[in-house]
Amino acid sequence: AAGLPVWVELPEAPEGGERLAPGWDLLWTWKAPRVALNELLPWQRVNHFPHSRQLTRKDLLKKNLQRARAAPGRTEAYDVMPLTFALPAEYNAFAMAFAACREEAEETGGANVWIMKPTGSG
Repeated sequence: AAGLPVWVELPEAPEGGERLAPGWDLLWTWKAPRVALNELLPWQRVNHFPHSRQLTRKDLLKKNLQRARAAPGRTEAYDVMPLTFALPAEYNAFAMAFAACREEAEETGGANVWIMKPTGSG
């Protein structure tokens, strides 16, 4: 309807306090929400879910994708991650892969580019 706001921002419930009224659609928080996920109504959405850091932390995502790749009956759906190493634990494997990629890059005139991201940085 014309003139109505696109959304209405509700005040945050006090610590350990009140429950949200059921009239909301989307709950967007920067930390774990204080809402019973099993009591959500079919149209309600929350931007966090239990154990989401298993997907949002790159080192944990790597671990979980590797586990899925090794599972019996795996599919190519898990082959979405480039060659990845968790340092410092996998430094030797990284150094060997880096050297091999450098040699290939020198032979083909390509680049040996890697992305480094600190553990736990999101």
